[in-house]
Amino acid sequence: MSTNSVDLTVNQQRTVAHYQVIVAEPKAKSQRQLHLAPATVAALQVHRQRQRLERLAVGPGWENTGYVFVDELGRPYHPQRLRPMFEKACIAVGVPAIRLHDLRHTMASLALEAGVHPKVVQEQLGHSGIDITLDIYSHVPQAVKRSAAEQIAGLFQVSVDG
Repeated sequence: MSTNSVDLTVNQQRTVAHYQVIVAEPKAKSQRQLHLAPATVAALQVHRQRQRLERLAVGPGWENTGYVFVDELGRPYHPQRLRPMFEKACIAVGVPAIRLHDLRHTMASLALEAGVHPKVVQEQLGHSGIDITLDIYSHVPQAVKRSAAEQIAGLFQVSVDG
């Protein structure tokens, strides 16, 4: 994996019902490719190198499952174990601990606030239609409202000079 940007394919989801892990394909529209920024690729490369060292230390007991985030033997974490791990990581870097699913909401809201085209956000989230994305995630902050008012007013601005 080079530090150039790459695409990640979402072709599987892991959920939990009665503590049993269910692995399934996402809905047809949810199967998608996500563009990863070079900084994300670099962080994943560091993570992969750490895993290679762990795999060497474990030896033949390592399970090569193909998952990115695995335990000390290479097995994917139970989804319910990820929450306390994520909360601990949040605290370690000094950010509020939120649910993992809230990362999805945060990403979508911040992307829309930053001016990312809603169609791009829709595709990243795997929503079947842009209306779903906009209904759920488009909280319009005051700064965006002010900017929109100024842009619209600019369309009708008449010169008062001379």
